[in-house]
Amino acid sequence: MSTPRVSIERIALVILPIMLAVIFIAVLATETAEVRYDLLLSNPEQVAPGAVTPLRALFFVPGEAISHPELRAAEVAYTVRDEAGAEVLTGVLVPAAAGATADLQGLPDGRAGMEGELRAPTAPGRYTLEAEVSQGGEVVARCGAPLVVTNEPRPVPPRGRPMMPMQAWEPRRLVPVPDEVPPEFLELRVRGGYCVPETDCELLVWVGEPAAAVHVEGGGFDASPPRPSTETSGIVRVRARITGPEAVATIVASRDGVVVARREVQLPIVLSGVEVGATPTLCAAPCTPEYESPEALPLFVDAYREGVWSRASSIAGREAGAGSLPLSLDEGLWRVQIRSDPFGSESAATRFIYVGDPGDADEALRVVRARLVSEGSHDAFMHAMPLADVAPEDQLAFAAALLEMDVIPLPRGRSSRLQQELGFGQERTNSRWLGALAVFAVGLFVGGFVLRRGLTASAEARAVMLEAEAPGANSRKRVLSMTLTVLGVVLVTILAFAAAALLMLTRGV
Repeated sequence: MSTPRVSIERIALVILPIMLAVIFIAVLATETAEVRYDLLLSNPEQVAPGAVTPLRALFFVPGEAISHPELRAAEVAYTVRDEAGAEVLTGVLVPAAAGATADLQGLPDGRAGMEGELRAPTAPGRYTLEAEVSQGGEVVARCGAPLVVTNEPRPVPPRGRPMMPMQAWEPRRLVPVPDEVPPEFLELRVRGGYCVPETDCELLVWVGEPAAAVHVEGGGFDASPPRPSTETSGIVRVRARITGPEAVATIVASRDGVVVARREVQLPIVLSGVEVGATPTLCAAPCTPEYESPEALPLFVDAYREGVWSRASSIAGREAGAGSLPLSLDEGLWRVQIRSDPFGSESAATRFIYVGDPGDADEALRVVRARLVSEGSHDAFMHAMPLADVAPEDQLAFAAALLEMDVIPLPRGRSSRLQQELGFGQERTNSRWLGALAVFAVGLFVGGFVLRRGLTASAEARAVMLEAEAPGANSRKRVLSMTLTVLGVVLVTILAFAAAALLMLTRGV
């Protein structure tokens, strides 16, 4: 009867090392998974049912240096799924028009990523947007992003632009000339939110009562017209060409050629900004905004309606000049941000456009005032509007200029690389636990095998000693000593396997 037992033991001695090797190889296979590509997907997280929903994507491939991946154009296929995983709609993103420029911010091959739009599902609910890039029939990058369809999408709050102290907007107090009657106020606004060195900047000056002629002078810019305006208690437009990295404008108010007041305003300056000519603040629907660019820059255009990202497009920018933005805006108050940086909006030029009845300027001002209040930018000057003797376009431009000083950040991009690494991390954790449990189970099996053989060997040794009539061969003390020795060997064996399991579980932690 001992022959089968010996055979089983021999088989176990062969199988156990093989089993341990298989376990370690399986765990090692999950440790060496590598993510070589990265797809960054940007989309608004909340949209209205059936709304146009913009999408942008950037696809990175391994570069010559590990820490410097390269941006490439690729076909990005997307799918929208409902909570049950059912496919709702599909589409493909196309290369951005801005990528046709020979050189874009130093990016390889002038690629600017992919862009497109989808029509959101009409049924409110939670959906998942999936995007992927395939090469040679194999998916090399895939990422997912939440898409919430709701009747009241949450707007994205704007934030101030990062600026150095000497380049931030800072109005200073009005200084009247002694024995003269100054206007009640001299308020200055900057169209687009900032000025750019070596380009023209549009300033709007609102003159209070009593009327006065104004002109703007100071250091760091050249103003046009250089002469005082006619006496007015309305809004005066001034073109200023910024000549340095900092500029302080001095508003000079005069009456009958006599200066009555001055006020200094430190102008907001963005060194890497984009100078885009002013677009009309009041436009009939459907509105296609116009633009002017003094430089041949690729431009990315984002439009926000009620604070929700609703349009995305780009311009190749092969040459300077004027044209129409590739946007079609329906009724409402829109924030249009135009930038040359594909990765951030901090230097974007901003224009607010009210799309509606061009003859109803009062309604447009009411909407702009409501937005100022909602964004915490409301000031006392808005209560005086509308002004009977001031052009509605000037009033709207002045009111919207406060809103244009801030910028809405780009939506957080979802990274396929990060999602895959997190997935690999969970898979790695699961495989480590399974491997550790398997090693510990093998240790228990080996411990049981050692215990059985040890007890058997002890019993056989006592039998031999009894046959030899050795003193104390079957004493309680000797039996206990031999049993404890066997149990000690078993414990050490199990602890050795437990240590191996723990090492496997904590590898790389």
